[in-house]
Amino acid sequence: MGLTEMDLYFVNEHTDLPKVRLKFNVAIIPLDGSYSEEILKSILTKDSERLFSMVQDLPDTSFNKRDFLDACGAHFLECFKKSQSKESIHNNILANSLSLLLFLAEPNALLNFRYKPGRPSIHFLEAPMLFASGGSIYQEPNLDDIGQTDKLEKAQADIDSGIAFRLNALAKSLATCFQHFAKLEDVARALSFQHKVVQLTPVGHPKMPGYLSDLGTSLRRLFSRAKDLTDISEAILFQRKAIQLTPDDHPSRPIYLCSLGTTLQSRFLHSGELVDINEAISLHQKAVNLASKDHPYLSTCLSELGSSLLHRYSNTEDISDISAAITSVRKAIQLTTKDHWFMHAYFFQLGTALQRRFAQTRLLEDISESISVLEEAIQATPEGHPSKAGYFSSLATSYRLRFSRTSVFVDISKAISSLEGAVRLTTEEDDENLPTRLSDLVTSLLQRFSSSGELADISEAVNLQKKAVQLIPVGDSYGTPIYITNLANSLQTRFSLPEEHASDEEGMSFERKLLELAASGHSGVAQFLSLLALSLSHRLDHTQELVEVFTASSKQYFAAAESTSQNPSDRFNAISAMSLMDRVAFSPRYNPSQLLGAHHAAIQLISHVAGLEKTFDKRRNNLLDISTVSSSAAAHAFASGELEMALEWLEQGRCIVWSQLNNIVDINPLEAIRRYDSDTADDIMKISAGLVNAGGQKSSSLQEEVVAHLRLVHKWDRLLTKVRNVPDFKDFMKSTPTWSLLSSLPMDGIIIVINAHRDRCDALVLRSRFEPFHIPLPQISYNKAENLRNALKAHLRGSGVRMRESRAEVARGMRYEGTSVSRILSTLWTTVVKPILDGLGYTEPPPNLLRIWWCATGPLAFLPIHAAGIYDDVKPGIASTLPDFAVSSYTPTVRTLVDIMKAPREVREGNSGVLMISQPDTPHLPRIPGTTEEVRRVEQQLRSHKVRVLCLESAAATVGLGISKMNAYSCIHLACHAHQDTEKPLKSGFALYDGPLELSSIIRERLVGADLAFLSACQTSAGDEKLSEEAVHLAAGMLAAGYRSAVATMWSINDIYGPRIAEDFYVNLINDSEEGLDSRYAASALHVATQNLRKSLGNSESALLSWVPYVHFGL
Repeated sequence: MGLTEMDLYFVNEHTDLPKVRLKFNVAIIPLDGSYSEEILKSILTKDSERLFSMVQDLPDTSFNKRDFLDACGAHFLECFKKSQSKESIHNNILANSLSLLLFLAEPNALLNFRYKPGRPSIHFLEAPMLFASGGSIYQEPNLDDIGQTDKLEKAQADIDSGIAFRLNALAKSLATCFQHFAKLEDVARALSFQHKVVQLTPVGHPKMPGYLSDLGTSLRRLFSRAKDLTDISEAILFQRKAIQLTPDDHPSRPIYLCSLGTTLQSRFLHSGELVDINEAISLHQKAVNLASKDHPYLSTCLSELGSSLLHRYSNTEDISDISAAITSVRKAIQLTTKDHWFMHAYFFQLGTALQRRFAQTRLLEDISESISVLEEAIQATPEGHPSKAGYFSSLATSYRLRFSRTSVFVDISKAISSLEGAVRLTTEEDDENLPTRLSDLVTSLLQRFSSSGELADISEAVNLQKKAVQLIPVGDSYGTPIYITNLANSLQTRFSLPEEHASDEEGMSFERKLLELAASGHSGVAQFLSLLALSLSHRLDHTQELVEVFTASSKQYFAAAESTSQNPSDRFNAISAMSLMDRVAFSPRYNPSQLLGAHHAAIQLISHVAGLEKTFDKRRNNLLDISTVSSSAAAHAFASGELEMALEWLEQGRCIVWSQLNNIVDINPLEAIRRYDSDTADDIMKISAGLVNAGGQKSSSLQEEVVAHLRLVHKWDRLLTKVRNVPDFKDFMKSTPTWSLLSSLPMDGIIIVINAHRDRCDALVLRSRFEPFHIPLPQISYNKAENLRNALKAHLRGSGVRMRESRAEVARGMRYEGTSVSRILSTLWTTVVKPILDGLGYTEPPPNLLRIWWCATGPLAFLPIHAAGIYDDVKPGIASTLPDFAVSSYTPTVRTLVDIMKAPREVREGNSGVLMISQPDTPHLPRIPGTTEEVRRVEQQLRSHKVRVLCLESAAATVGLGISKMNAYSCIHLACHAHQDTEKPLKSGFALYDGPLELSSIIRERLVGADLAFLSACQTSAGDEKLSEEAVHLAAGMLAAGYRSAVATMWSINDIYGPRIAEDFYVNLINDSEEGLDSRYAASALHVATQNLRKSLGNSESALLSWVPYVHFGL
């Protein structure tokens, strides 16, 4: 067991250390004759063992023998702090015991208690124990002791405070010994002594608070081993009483507050009750606030505050706790000299805290600093110190984490070296940690093998993990599942290598053992099940027996997913792992409805793992891990006939970032708030703008960005709570419930939601005044859709249309590879669109074109569904393309479209018009001269119809001028290069003359009356393939910025036909609009423009590449 500085403090408390050190180090106390010179010489040569022996041999009548024993005890305590050796703490206990006995017996009594190892004399603690229990210190004489024990007399009933003090000091030494070496008899003796001390001390005595606090500390230590709640409850009572008896200005009050906080922290670790850790943090903070700057235990209080904050973080995963913990430990280090005996522990605490924050933020500077301070911890730790092995192990973890972030090979090698050092240093007393360290070494070896392919790493990993399993103590329900899972993974990795199939059965046997352990109800079942699923998923195709293991584990997965006692991340890991069971779930012998409860829990947890308190980077990383959860849940809902549930889960689990952003920037609900409380409305506007900035602006350091972001989130949460406490605003900025969505669908159109899942694909038809309608899509699969997406990418790459360039530059790159666009569109028609139209009853085009909004998931979100059809084998009189049936638009989510419909169109006469920005020759980017012609032709049409227009071109089109004019015009037309940052969506934007016009800047403007955005730029609707459910593209971003309608492109457009499409679009939009420009007619205007181009160009591959990329988003 390791010691904290707080534990060691209680050994010292109330001891006049400066005084006894002076006696010991300088030897100014008069000594008894012949011993004086030798004792002084022994001190000068630091031969403490010899000195202690000589002090014991002094007659009991020697002047100040007791003081010398106290000095020896203090010296050995200092030695123990630095080395934590058994010999030092045992000598400390012996010295304290002998000093106490001088108070309990008449002169020369100690001769009977002279301690010599192996001598069968009375134990030096027996007399204090007998005294503490209320008995006599007389002993039945042994043959060896007959001449001395008869001189012992009953101790005086009227014991002075010196005896109580020494009895308490001895008790604290024993409790410290128990804390480190875990022998129950030590703490039992300590408690017996301390109860006696409290009985002996009069009420109102100034030392009573200290004695009560010490008693509570010993009870806390006993609880750490015995886990009897009675002990910890009594400890808390005693320590509360100590605080009650201590004035606010007493120098020991911070120490008692800190001690109680540490005890409550211990109870929290057992019970998980947040009220305990919250009070612990409050007490530790009070202790820090009360302690003066030069208080000797201020650094201890700061360290304990950091510890309690870290423990709460482990439960809540509130990143503000871990940031506050790091700040607190930094202060403790600043207050502590480098040669302080506990400095290495502070470094270790800071290093592990940074390590854990890195797991949340993925900030490289956190994990790099963690490595640096952990290396300092190792350097500051004396050789032979029992904590050194643990420090090496933690350093290895930090190296491994940095390797996972950077893939720098030297880091994983250093992790392995550090773990090898930890294994070498693991002592007998510390051997319970050896299985963990061996298992961590295995994990690192597997990681290095993945990078280097070195077969020796695999062999060593398997051997080491087998050794770890053999070392697991009997009944260790926590470690066993982890070690067995790691062994199964090691065997599975070896199995994947040539000529290693024999290890497969061995791996399965361990996996079955893990399943048995998970079924036993272990608190970490969620974590273990996720590891089990990962191991099994690698080999699901190799043997049917694994299906049986999956099926058998289903109940455990459901229980873990739905258990509120599990850590949220662990619950989500279990849920994510459960998705690996889909192939089993959709087999004929399995009922997918059994998964609905767990999927519901998964969807509810999405808001946690991608919560607003996390930075955009962290949210994106988390969303990468859970990107398929909503589609998996919806697939099971479709299979169970739960259509509204499928819609609800798709809405809640997709486009998380944009949904959060819409909540932040949507100004419409604020008008009602402003009428109620204008100051609160202003605060909401201010903080929401800050949250947008936090996602789109640079700061002097990434850490500053995280901290500033957290402060804003907490203010935001407090404001929302304040507003929602008002009855009329209880649903303010909450997500739209499914029933509300279904009651607010567009009156004149159809929304078709398509869910693409690896085991099934489904369409959900939503129409106003009709129940949701389900159309299964058995002819399309996730893999087929993924193949179509990859084929389209390859074709576009070969066609040279990934970036909009001049005609000559495009011509040089024109070559067609792989599957043609016409073949892709044909497949979409036969497998997706035609089955949907047939399901709707449209086998022939209707008299008036249908109005359809497509909302697709997975790889289908990257395919041009709006243009699906047969173009290479057209048969006269037979309509075989979607444009023959419908005007198509897209929407990221159903809620996005409903929210646009609900919001009033606020185009005023003063801002009606078009702001046109073109960049034919943006610095450092390819020229696109066609933008000049495009803007000229559109401008002529607009002016001829009396539409306000402002053109900014080339050097005039700066970021500052562009952003300042956006509020003055309801529409914007951007003919320029664009950049999409899939990792930080708000940094995506448009390339103007002096830099990028970023989405964050547009959103911060809170545009009023924004209506239409025409994005005549490259790939403005192409998203992040890794986050297909997030619609991370510029078109969705412009909707989030307030525009009701957006025209964008799926890939770069041909510079020849861009001007023609744009001109035709605006001509049709003007003709359809009653007055000015109305974005409600943008979709039909784009449909006419693209189909006009199609008719003139025909259905060749080059023609399709010219008009198919144009898409419409929004109303």
